[in-house]
Amino acid sequence: MQKAVDALVEAVTSGDATQVVPAATAVVTGLVNFAVAVVLGGGLPAPNLPGLPTT
Repeated sequence: MQKAVDALVEAVTSGDATQVVPAATAVVTGLVNFAVAVVLGGGLPAPNLPGLPTT
């Protein structure tokens, strides 16, 4: 995750706008993967969301 954030900072400060979107996407993907890993592997209870269809 640190490498992705470092790459984003470098892209933003480089002045090249074409580098920002891929770097930002990598950071968001890393954060989502981290959050999913914590939820699935962290022993948190399953959410109780009545009214939603089951998967």
